[in-house]
Amino acid sequence: DPLKVMYANPHCSFYVRGYYNLNENGEIQILPYTKEVHFEKIRVNHYQVKSQEEFIAKKKLGRVADGKPLPSNYLVAHDKNDFEDTEILSRV
Repeated sequence: DPLKVMYANPHCSFYVRGYYNLNENGEIQILPYTKEVHFEKIRVNHYQVKSQEEFIAKKKLGRVADGKPLPSNYLVAHDKNDFEDTEILSRV
């Protein structure tokens, strides 16, 4: 419920006292990061860099959080496209 969110950033939300993030199994998620990752019911694929072409367009916009320019080594540091993930194709 967005009305219960005090603050949100791209990675997590912080809620009004008494409200919490829940994982896909309805378990309370206190911290922004989990000890275990589950994606049997819901999955969000999040990529910092999808391709060199996408990065060039993204670089023009700057960082999401503050609009500052991306560091010159951003592409090399975040290009982790080591394999093609086709898992989503089984669900469409």
